[in-house]
Amino acid sequence: TSQSLTQHLEDWVSVSCPYCGEDIDVHVTSEQDGQSMYEDCSVCCRPVALLIQVEDEELQVEAYRS
Repeated sequence: TSQSLTQHLEDWVSVSCPYCGEDIDVHVTSEQDGQSMYEDCSVCCRPVALLIQVEDEELQVEAYRS
């Protein structure tokens, strides 16, 4: 049986808040690949939707208005 082994990735990623434009740091892991999570902006306190994806063994995070 062939088993695909994916490397565990874990990092703090900086994203721009879609409301106020300030950078916020979020902690993400490769286990969250394809998932959305919600984080309040540490500057304007509005809820930010974050889409986490692993591409080319790198964690990618996109921020959207929640």
